Amino acid sequence: MASFKISFRLTDLVNAVVLDLPTKKEGVTKQFVCIPVDENFLFKGKGGTYYLDLVAWENVDKMTGKTIKDQFSYTHSIKKCVPSSVTSQRYDTEELRRLTPYCGNMKPLSRTEKPVYPTGDNKPQRDIVDKKAVKKMDIDGDLPF
Repeated sequence: MASFKISFRLTDLVNAVVLDLPTKKEGVTKQFVCIPVDENFLFKGKGGTYYLDLVAWENVDKMTGKTIKDQFSYTHSIKKCVPSSVTSQRYDTEELRRLTPYCGNMKPLSRTEKPVYPTGDNKPQRDIVDKKAVKKMDIDGDLPF
């Protein structure tokens, strides 16, 4: 079974924005991606974890049936799934395209490739945002929606 490298553009999700927020360290800010839950059909799982359903498909040449690779060797495309309760409603084609953006690619991961994290030590970084500073933000005034 093959493993895949996935590139997913979070900012292509509906009304997603990038915010600079202060961290617990004095004078240090970090960028965060803010994604509206309801507009993007995120759902809450056990323990408060949020999920986003995605669908991926292989890019295949209709004439030859062979897999097509793009310039970066990606072989699959990714887009957001929309719940059947939404697709059963009458949306025009443009509205459905807005709700389900094409937002990423996949390619087979070579056996020698390993994930690389910003810390450089192959471990995900878990910084906590300064919650007091976030409470002080004028959320309605800072977001474009």
